[in-house]
Amino acid sequence: TSKAYIFFANGATKELGPNYIQIKYPAHYTASSVFFHLVPKRKFWRLHYTFNSVSGRKVPVTIYSNYRYRNWRMKRKTNKVLRELENDYGPYPHPKLVVYGTKLRGGMEYVGATATSYISLGHELQHMYFAKGLMPADGNAGWMDEGIASWRDKGHQQHVRPDYFSVNLAKHNVYTRKTDKRSYEKGRSFIAYLDYQLKQVGLPGMKDFLRGYFYKRKFTSVTTDDFKSDLEDYSNMDFSDDFNQYIYGGYPDTKGRAPAVEPVNPHHPGYTDAEINSIL
Repeated sequence: TSKAYIFFANGATKELGPNYIQIKYPAHYTASSVFFHLVPKRKFWRLHYTFNSVSGRKVPVTIYSNYRYRNWRMKRKTNKVLRELENDYGPYPHPKLVVYGTKLRGGMEYVGATATSYISLGHELQHMYFAKGLMPADGNAGWMDEGIASWRDKGHQQHVRPDYFSVNLAKHNVYTRKTDKRSYEKGRSFIAYLDYQLKQVGLPGMKDFLRGYFYKRKFTSVTTDDFKSDLEDYSNMDFSDDFNQYIYGGYPDTKGRAPAVEPVNPHHPGYTDAEINSIL
C-alpha cells in the first residue's frame, strides 16, 4: 500500500523500506508474548524517552495514545512504578517497554509491552516480572501471576490465613490454557498468607523470595510445582498441606453450598469485539 503506516512491537524491529518491516522475537517468547500494532502514521500521539534502570542501562520507552496529556500522565506513573518494581525485584528485565494508553477499562500485558488504562498500568507493569518475565506454563500456573500482581494492588497485605477455605486454582484439566478467574482474589489472599508465614519464622517475606525466584527462573515457563519447590527451598518449610487445601482444592465443600461468585477483576475484564476494534 502507498499509505504511510507506523508500527509498535515488542521485538527487535528494523524498517527495511517503506511499509517493509522486519521484527525478530526471542526464542523464550510464548504464544501470549507477542505485541504488534500496525496503524496509520498520523493515528496516535507518541512519546519516546529512556528510563534509567538501576542496572545502569537506559531502557527505551515508547508511550502512545490519542492524547498528549495522557502520554505524559502515563509516563509519570510508568517511571514511578518501574522504580518501585526494580527496588523490589531487580532491574527491569526486557530490552524496551511499549505502553499503549487506551480508552478502555483494564488492560493486558505482553513481554515488555502493555495496552492499558491509566488505572491498570501498575498491575500490568508488575506483570513484566511475573507473567512476562516468568511465563506460566499452562492454565494451572496462571494463578501465580495474577495473585502476585493483585497482592501488589492491595498494598502487599499479610493474612494470618487465606480468606477462603479451599479452592482449585491449579488442578484443572491438563489442556486448560486460561487462568482461573478466582486467581485474582484467592491467589492474592494465598500470597498474603505465605508472606505472613515466612515472616513468622524470621524470614524477610514474599518480596525477598520472589526476587530470588525471578532471578533463578527468568525467561522460562514455570509451573505451580516450580513455585512451591523454590518456596520450600527458600524457607526450609513444607507447604504441601497449604497448597493441597488452598491451591489444589483438596478440601471440597461437603455442605452443598453454592460457590461464591467472584467479582469481575477491574484490571483484566472481558472485551467485546466492538471494544477491541475501537482501540485498533
